[in-house]
Amino acid sequence: MNTPDDALPLLGLDQRSVRLRPYTARWAELYLIEAQAIRSALGARALDVQHVGSTAVPGMTAKPILDIAVGVATLDEFRQCIEPLAQLGYEHAHWAGLQNNEVFGKGVNRTHLVHVVQHGGPVWNDYLRFRNLLRSQPETARSYEHLKVALSLRYAENRAAYTESKHAFIRGVLDAQPT
Repeated sequence: MNTPDDALPLLGLDQRSVRLRPYTARWAELYLIEAQAIRSALGARALDVQHVGSTAVPGMTAKPILDIAVGVATLDEFRQCIEPLAQLGYEHAHWAGLQNNEVFGKGVNRTHLVHVVQHGGPVWNDYLRFRNLLRSQPETARSYEHLKVALSLRYAENRAAYTESKHAFIRGVLDAQPT
């Protein structure tokens, strides 16, 4: 952890920077509140809403941003999500450049990232598998946490490089596990 627990808000981080904070159970509570708002806003378009990313793993040090996966029938449906999510304060981050993943950010200092992906598709499945593996394999979770801490020091002002540098670890963990 490169920032004291009380030096960061519970949620929110400048869009370029990387700061980690110790896990707090409040993240799960805040996810439930936001997931309900997302379900209400998107209605039947949201086939499922899941808390993913490091804030979804009890005990995991993480950036204070909630990652939320929203599963839709086809990725083309993301266009119908833009306005309802905007009503909740989300901006479509069309520049994010993630394949098969439409990203929406909330707040100038990002507090939430919604990933609209095809329900049951490869990205959806990877999000859930990786989260579940971290929850069930403490050694893998510790290794991932150590990597994140090291990368947060190296890329403290370059979130894109931080995120890209985690990819090989994530892919390696997923590829090593049976589906």
